[in-house]
Amino acid sequence: MYYADGAIYNGQWFKDQRHGVGRLINPENGHYYEGSFRHDKKCGLARYFHLTTGQIQEGVWCDDEPQVTLIFDDLKRRDKAPRKTEFQIPQLTMLKSPQQVYLERAHEVMETVKNS
Repeated sequence: MYYADGAIYNGQWFKDQRHGVGRLINPENGHYYEGSFRHDKKCGLARYFHLTTGQIQEGVWCDDEPQVTLIFDDLKRRDKAPRKTEFQIPQLTMLKSPQQVYLERAHEVMETVKNS
């Protein structure tokens, strides 16, 4: 689907709404969302590719908004990004891993999404 504002959606539909898995490309900067849609909104597990900085945001969306996500450098794209971040995102040393915290919170949000 090509939208009047230049956005492009390629994915699954249900009753004339984006519903299922798809990709939505932002016409202003080429950034794109790949993941789940529900009732024409970003909803569920997904990745958002920030092409200008060379980073990927991965997590759970609900009603078009990210609820719990991790952002990391896309090493394949970072060096070619027009406005890459000055410093790479460092690895964290913590008592509880960020992935563990993310997974716990993502599970809570996914339960909310399923029940909505």
